[in-house]
Amino acid sequence: MAGKIKALTFSEGVAVGAPTEVFIDAGSALEFASDAAYVASKGVAAAESDFYWNTADKTMRVYNGTAWAPLGGGSGTDIGSEAALDTFLAGSDLLGTINASFAITTEKQMRDNVVLVAADKSVLITANITPVAEVTDVTAVADVGGSLNNKYFYINSAYDDTEYYVWINVASGGTDPAIPGKTGIEVAISTNATAADIGGQLRSDINAVADFTTGGSGSLCTVTCVDSGSVSPPSDAGTTGFTINVTTAGEGAAFLFDSTVQNTRMEGLRITTAGSDTPLLRYENGANNNVVHDCHLTVPDASSRECVFMDAKYCRVVNSYISTSDDQYNFSGITLGSNSLDNIFYGNTPKQSYTDSYTISLLNIDWDKGSVFKKNISTNETYTFSNAREGEFINVILNADGTNRTVNFPAGTAEISDLTTVADVGGDLDGTYFVLRERPTPTTNGAVAFWYDVDNSGTTIPSGAQRVVDNGGRAVEITTIVTGDSANTVASSTSTAVNADSAFSTSVSTNVVTITNASKFDAESPDVATSGFSVAVTTEGQDEVFWPGGSPVTLVTANKANVYTFVKTDGKIYANVSTDID
Repeated sequence: MAGKIKALTFSEGVAVGAPTEVFIDAGSALEFASDAAYVASKGVAAAESDFYWNTADKTMRVYNGTAWAPLGGGSGTDIGSEAALDTFLAGSDLLGTINASFAITTEKQMRDNVVLVAADKSVLITANITPVAEVTDVTAVADVGGSLNNKYFYINSAYDDTEYYVWINVASGGTDPAIPGKTGIEVAISTNATAADIGGQLRSDINAVADFTTGGSGSLCTVTCVDSGSVSPPSDAGTTGFTINVTTAGEGAAFLFDSTVQNTRMEGLRITTAGSDTPLLRYENGANNNVVHDCHLTVPDASSRECVFMDAKYCRVVNSYISTSDDQYNFSGITLGSNSLDNIFYGNTPKQSYTDSYTISLLNIDWDKGSVFKKNISTNETYTFSNAREGEFINVILNADGTNRTVNFPAGTAEISDLTTVADVGGDLDGTYFVLRERPTPTTNGAVAFWYDVDNSGTTIPSGAQRVVDNGGRAVEITTIVTGDSANTVASSTSTAVNADSAFSTSVSTNVVTITNASKFDAESPDVATSGFSVAVTTEGQDEVFWPGGSPVTLVTANKANVYTFVKTDGKIYANVSTDID
């Protein structure tokens, strides 16, 4: 048995010589054959940073506060195949060495404290993953005298981006449970509603949420996530008694760091995919202190997603190369959540500034690519903006070599959409709605829900339209539809109501309402929600730039630099200009 490290206590006034440095060598650490044997000897539960020498597997073992794990003992696990990687991630070893190239066909869930390193730069992991949207079957039971009132179950969107609770409101007597951190979906039923009636209402109300589509018949509601990706299991947390089963598990990323994963490191890896819908790395809200260092991440085109950062904190990509096959200066493949490029990426290629080069054919200033855009211009040019985000800015530095040049920025375009209506059949438009988008303001998010009260009968605002209001939008009631109105009449009444709102103007032809936004901005597409209508955007909106003094600065002086700073605030892009800088 090895010796123990003991604490010595000296009485006051006792002289003690200078301490002598010693090594922790053989005999300095406690030795046990198992974690349980260590705890039994200690007499109390293991605490964070406890360690001992395991005589069975010849490794140091450390307790990380949650579980025992090897402390860098041995040479780690050699990984040369997908099966070996799966075994490693399901085990307890912390160090994995990728020593051969191989393909992966399913999403890999990372775990705490894992280090994955490449044996050398020749090894390559290829993600051949077909993204899959999660599908869940919910089978309802009948209400018996209000037995389902206020009951609820949990279901989430892809990657748990939004967590929902679906709650039952019987005969308007329910109270929203308002579960913290989750978004409610109200399902209104009558007392003693049959299982089939409830199944139909579930299909209607869940389908009204943009994250899901629904199918099924009778008591069965089949819920499919709109986006592919893994999802936490659904739960009948509120004891509805419904049967809830995942029939198709969602997946999509090559490596997933869920909300509990922390303290991982990827070192020197090369990871690629041919699938434009497969993010290589996906970090969920809550993932903490995960580092990618000296890696090369490659996807096939500029619409692909190399990395997806939701609200992960202290997760970094350091000294790594991020590229697509056709554009080496690409940040469009990064989804950031509430993060910014500056607090995630540093020391990488490309950096936080980017240069319009021969590999970029379009004169597009893309907020996603970095906070600084640089270009030496030799002709007159016209630029566009993309991915402008509220509260964020970009600096545009233009240098004209030898000759004065003229540049033009967007004058802004109002979005135009065609809304195609349907006829009312027996009052079926009553309580339905659709959503348009106006320019956001400091107090509104820009969503406007238009909803129908057929025959002006006193119908209450539908739950989906109410959620628009609750989330910072507006709602407008349309009361001029009469039961049995034709599609053309519905279009005419809808056009009149929308045109009366100052955020929009309309025209109508047969059953098609053409809606033009009053403001020039990059609007989200309209949402037909529960109306049964269809919509097509015929002219994409583009953000208008507001210049100091009202006039754009278009001249770039030869051999000087013009610096334009653009910031998006309250849905508008404002410009500041510094000219003729040497």
